[in-house]
Amino acid sequence: MLEDRPADAELLLSELRRAGFAPLWERVATEVDYRAHLHAGLDVILADYALPQFDAVRALQIMKERGLDLPFIVVSGTISDETAVECM
Repeated sequence: MLEDRPADAELLLSELRRAGFAPLWERVATEVDYRAHLHAGLDVILADYALPQFDAVRALQIMKERGLDLPFIVVSGTISDETAVECM
């Protein structure tokens, strides 16, 4: 999970658990940590769109540069339709 706010990560985890999932997860908030935890064994990446020094578009680019093909879901309540299209 790419998220800089622990409370937002907990909210997302709570919703996943309420939906019947039992996620094994790690939270990262920086590009350095993201790169260190990025590998082919992941089931999904849940990414906040905007972080203080990093964003989901850059995270997706890094994933593609590594040749990984993982589900990548951007989670945000504040992006515009144009930004959502950019992420797709």
